[in-house]
Amino acid sequence: MIKSKKMRLTMFAASIVAAGVLTGCFDDESADPVSSASPTEFSATAAYGALVGATCVVNGTVTAALDSYTTDADGVGAISATIGAAEYPLIISCTGGNFYNEATEATEANDETLKSIVPTAGALTDAGGNIAVTTLTSMAAALYESLPAAQRNSSTANQALTNVIKALAPGLGNGDGLDLLRAPTVVKSSASTVANNDAGYYASILAGLAKAGATLTPPLSPAKLAAKLATEAAAGTLDANVVSVLKAKTAEFANDKGTAALKTKVEAAPAPTTTVTKPTTGTGGTGGTGTGGNGSTL
Repeated sequence: MIKSKKMRLTMFAASIVAAGVLTGCFDDESADPVSSASPTEFSATAAYGALVGATCVVNGTVTAALDSYTTDADGVGAISATIGAAEYPLIISCTGGNFYNEATEATEANDETLKSIVPTAGALTDAGGNIAVTTLTSMAAALYESLPAAQRNSSTANQALTNVIKALAPGLGNGDGLDLLRAPTVVKSSASTVANNDAGYYASILAGLAKAGATLTPPLSPAKLAAKLATEAAAGTLDANVVSVLKAKTAEFANDKGTAALKTKVEAAPAPTTTVTKPTTGTGGTGGTGTGGNGSTL
């Protein structure tokens, strides 16, 4: 028999603790990074024309393969991953599948890698939760990846996007780098049309690039042209033959699949340029404007 009141209380307390351990009553959710972290969810639209059935991987700065997905009939895929601040910039890479070629109005196999870059979590919001993966974002990703590792950060990622838009799409949106991350209208057949807005203008530029590639000797498909321009963007100088016909071919598509107002908008935009400036690690800002650093202008 237990005669000491103190001993009885001590044993009672011990039994409560033991029961709590067994039933999980004292679990601390804050100590469990899996259960306490909320996944980041967004979508991505891959397009030359629409890239269908491609396998895409989302890589972080720290973690490879944060998520993977397959693009649907509109080139769209859903992403859900636990993404910490240190993972940015993200790189999205899409391989395989088939795409619609606006120049030939035919579906072709994709034998290149199409990429995009997401500088910050805020960029996902700025893009409306749907990130573009296009010929132009592939150029920006290549420009960013050409930098020494120590210079790769959200600021230089923004600059890479900005410098590509200033080179080949100077009339798109507000002219900041993140305009390239707002998904274009998906062109997936000869019946597709585009509206007189930024998404339609973006789609027209992609079609203009496809049509410009077809004028080269030998002709290049949009996938091959995207790979070629990505390499050239990293080196700083784009193919003059492509640049010289891009605006006219973009206007041609806008008039054919869009509106007279969209064609007028294309024609009123500044001319593309053959020069893409490398980002620098200057004192410029980060975030949504993409205007940071002294290397963000051409």
